[in-house]
Amino acid sequence: MSKPKRRGHYKRVITAKIAEWVTPLFIHVVAKTWRIRWEGENIYRGEHEKVIISFWHQTIPTAIGSHRYKNICVMVSLNRDGEMISRVANRMGYSTVRGSSSAGGREAFEEITTTVGDEIPIAFTPDGPRGPMHSVAPGVLWASATTGRKIYALGVAAEKCWSANSWDRMFLAKPFSKIVIRYDEKMGTIDREKMTDKGYRDQQAEKLKQIMTDCEQSAKKSLSEWCNE
Repeated sequence: MSKPKRRGHYKRVITAKIAEWVTPLFIHVVAKTWRIRWEGENIYRGEHEKVIISFWHQTIPTAIGSHRYKNICVMVSLNRDGEMISRVANRMGYSTVRGSSSAGGREAFEEITTTVGDEIPIAFTPDGPRGPMHSVAPGVLWASATTGRKIYALGVAAEKCWSANSWDRMFLAKPFSKIVIRYDEKMGTIDREKMTDKGYRDQQAEKLKQIMTDCEQSAKKSLSEWCNE
C-alpha cells in the first residue's frame, strides 16, 4: 500500500473510531431535551408479546435516541455502515444481530430464534442499508415468518431536525424539539408457509409499506396539532 493510500486508510479508521464514541454521546445529550409523545400500541406496557419493530432508515438517529435503554435488539446490515451503526447502538444500550435480506439473513434469523428472548423487541429498517428510500425488502417479512413475531410499524415525526444529504435523508431531531412516536399493529404476523410464493411476498411488502407510510403521516398530523395547541 502506497503512503497516500495508507494515510487515507488511517484517517478513515481514526475518523470512524472518533464517531463511534462521539455520536452516541451527542445523540444521548440531545435526546434528553426532547419532548416526546407516544401514540398507538404500547409495546412496553409489560405485557410483552413477540414483536418486530419496522421503521424507516431515515429515522435511525431519532428512533435510537428516543428508544435508548428500552432493551431492544437491532437488526444491522453486514456492510461497513452497519458496523458503525452496530457499535453506536451498542453504546446506547441496544443489543444487535448482524444480517440482511441479501446476505447473512438466515444466520441472523436463527440467532434471533435461539438467543434473543421473546420479551425483547427486534428492530428492522426494511429500506436499509441501500434503499431505495421507503422500500420494503423481504428480510423483515422473513423474520416475522421465521420467528412468529408480530410486526409493528413505527412512525417518527420531529418538530425541528438536522437532515443529511444522503439517499435516505436521515434526520436527527434538534434539541428541545417536540417528537411524536407512533406504533401501529395492523401488519400482524407473516404466514411462513405462504412466504415461498413471490406474489404473497410482494403483496405483504406493499401492505407493510402502506402501513408504515400511514403511520408516519399520522405521527406528523399529531405533531402538527400538538405544535398548534
